[in-house]
Amino acid sequence: MPSFVSKSSLAVTLAFVATACGGSETATIEPAVEAPLVATPPAAEARASWEEPSFVLQSATPGPFQAGSEGHFDIRLEARGNHHVNQDYPISIQLTAAEGVTLPHATLGRPEAAEFTEALARFDVPFTATAGHHELRALVDFAVCTPESCMPDTRTLSIALDVP
Repeated sequence: MPSFVSKSSLAVTLAFVATACGGSETATIEPAVEAPLVATPPAAEARASWEEPSFVLQSATPGPFQAGSEGHFDIRLEARGNHHVNQDYPISIQLTAAEGVTLPHATLGRPEAAEFTEALARFDVPFTATAGHHELRALVDFAVCTPESCMPDTRTLSIALDVP
């Protein structure tokens, strides 16, 4: 229904039309039931991987790692189906390190990508850490698209690093 027609004015109009056409009953308009919206999970919700029909976002921590030595983990965005990684969207990753973990770069963008194609955006993330179990967060802002539409999104990855 156009936004310039209110439900009450429509009810009055329908009542008038029903009366003018010989009807004696007034029409009532029931409000339409709208389909529920599918909400994007809040960026603060962290998962080890996000799997959607249009993409998979995950990290890989191959290890083994050595305390005090440089290690690497991957952050991967893979497009699915007829979707592709938007080549023009300013993809960004904000990393939050746990105590005992040092990251040379807390923010990553397309220039830091190890691979950036329409099928895959992959980031090789260096770090050094003390011995122990460490939890990191990566806030990933990205867009996957079809030829008809583009869907910017933000998700948070939880990354577990075990350093002996």
